[in-house]
Amino acid sequence: MPRDYSALRVLLIDDQPASRQYLRAVLGGVGIEAVTDAADANAALEAVTARGARFDLILCDLRMPGRDGIEVIRMLAGLRLGCAVAILSVETERVVESAGQLAALRGLNFVGAVQKPLTEEKLEALLEAVAPEDPDGAPSRPTAAEIRHALATGEIEPSYEPDIAMRTGACIGAVAAPRWPHPSRGVMDADVLLPACEASPALLSQL
Repeated sequence: MPRDYSALRVLLIDDQPASRQYLRAVLGGVGIEAVTDAADANAALEAVTARGARFDLILCDLRMPGRDGIEVIRMLAGLRLGCAVAILSVETERVVESAGQLAALRGLNFVGAVQKPLTEEKLEALLEAVAPEDPDGAPSRPTAAEIRHALATGEIEPSYEPDIAMRTGACIGAVAAPRWPHPSRGVMDADVLLPACEASPALLSQL
């Protein structure tokens, strides 16, 4: 049974309009329509720090004028985003893998490095890490008991989403949300954790 990725939100960071158009078509081919474009690091910063913004996956090209993909990776790591990040590039496999290692070392939820062109097959391999499923094919959601145990053992941590003043670039506040980097299900954020605790108000208050 085909997977349903239609609820995923994706940010594309690529300076080439034709490349972004192609990537949108590939994403659309697997049912993803909630796509935001960013032509450079500044546009990416504006997108991820906009009030209420939340992305499940960021696809970032390496070769861009001005601040390249490596600089964007450093910027994203500094923001401590909980979403998945994947690297796309026409560079050699060695260069792409090195950039991926940097992303992982910087603490990003790095899910893969892919040489262009991106195909639906390559994309679905990334999406398996972004939206894992259980053996029956249904989206994996933790039980309240699992969340309670994760809280007791310190596995669930706060994730801070900064509010950035676009005129000055200064951080003027932050919103805290729960984040669980699960070893097999991938990173689960408030969108997954809060609905799983709806029947337990006491547990909700701990998140």
